[in-house]
Amino acid sequence: MKFKNNSKLAIIGCGAVTQNFYIPAIKSLGIKPLFFIDKNIKSAQKCAKKFRGSIGVSSVDEVLDNFTEAIITLPNTLHHPFAMNLIKHNKNLLIEKPISVSSLESKEIDELSKKKKLTVACGNMRRQLRSAKFVKNIISNKILGDIVSFKCREGGVFNWPIQSESFWDKKFSGGGVLLDTGSHTIEQIVYHFGIPNEIIYFDNQIDNIESDCIIEFKYKNFRGSLQLSRTIGLDCRFFIEFDKGKIIFDLIGNKIDMYCSQKLKEKANYSNFKQKNQSYDELISKQIEQWYQCISGNKSANVVTTEEVHEVMKIIDFCYNNRNEIEI
Repeated sequence: MKFKNNSKLAIIGCGAVTQNFYIPAIKSLGIKPLFFIDKNIKSAQKCAKKFRGSIGVSSVDEVLDNFTEAIITLPNTLHHPFAMNLIKHNKNLLIEKPISVSSLESKEIDELSKKKKLTVACGNMRRQLRSAKFVKNIISNKILGDIVSFKCREGGVFNWPIQSESFWDKKFSGGGVLLDTGSHTIEQIVYHFGIPNEIIYFDNQIDNIESDCIIEFKYKNFRGSLQLSRTIGLDCRFFIEFDKGKIIFDLIGNKIDMYCSQKLKEKANYSNFKQKNQSYDELISKQIEQWYQCISGNKSANVVTTEEVHEVMKIIDFCYNNRNEIEI
């Protein structure tokens, strides 16, 4: 999808996420942001140079009346104050995950955006995976019967190209692997299974930042678990057992294995499913495209709404407030 030059977009935050992923995604869509905004003016100007006519500035206040929508990729604890200010000024927003660092904040964002009738979405780009829709169809239509259990594992030795120490400081990051990676994975769990009835949480929190955690989920008729890590290599896969078979699929890709009868594979249209991975750039570009579709009034656009992500933040809050220590 190529956009006409009528978007009035500002990018707020010009760190690694914007430079490595959002800029290529925006370029692929043919969008020319009006402004790149970062208190580090050199970073803002560096990003602006990628687009003819874009301007780098150090403060939102300098250009507040000159854009209508914004993408926020700031440190986590700045998401809420910037979002609330921009929503008050009638801006449509795409906020990089996590949308906030608490459910109190996500509730305020949700309520104000609904009151102002604005489109505010969260950047959980994994909703754009082909595998997400494929697995959702299997579960919704009970192609493999009822769910028996599930487990997720995601992690590896940390190597993200961060550009400041804010990632390791809770007053900026808001938390560790649970809030960071978990805001993606928990969203996937809630998307597929709904809201759990019970949760038990374990982590290895040191200086208020956890590098490893385990969550046990209890639903009415099945149980599941999630393991997250920044210190050990995990397979980053989702395992779901049904009473008529099981599926195993990548959390961040489109590789899916089905273990069931050939008849059920045919019912799921498994042979026609495209297993090829989608790049981060492609996922983010699809996310931006769907966000603009939502802004244009398409109620079926595939975005993670503030209402949906608020449920994720409630789970994360519960975990932090009811933690048990991992026994080593």
